[in-house]
Amino acid sequence: MLVAERIVALLAALDVPVVVIGAVALAAHGYIRFTEDIDLRPGSLLRITPIPQLVALKLYAGGWSSKADIIELLRRNPETDLEMLRETCGKYRLNGLEELLEELGQH
Repeated sequence: MLVAERIVALLAALDVPVVVIGAVALAAHGYIRFTEDIDLRPGSLLRITPIPQLVALKLYAGGWSSKADIIELLRRNPETDLEMLRETCGKYRLNGLEELLEELGQH
């Protein structure tokens, strides 16, 4: 059994739902970068955060590395629904998405 499967089983046995965020979620969407930890967010079975929510989390976190993560994530996932992305970030009143889309040439 893989470590992730053991984590899911343990958390399920304790009735603790979670979702994967951070660098592991980035990797699941095709952008692999170094990380020293696994970020788990309470709230659902162990699942990977969808791209719009992952971008929103990164915008909320702020900083250059988060912006670089967003650019690379969107570059590697050109099929991302930009309207859904805008809607998700707008829902949380997050700024900075349009500038990053402009940088990617996706405005």
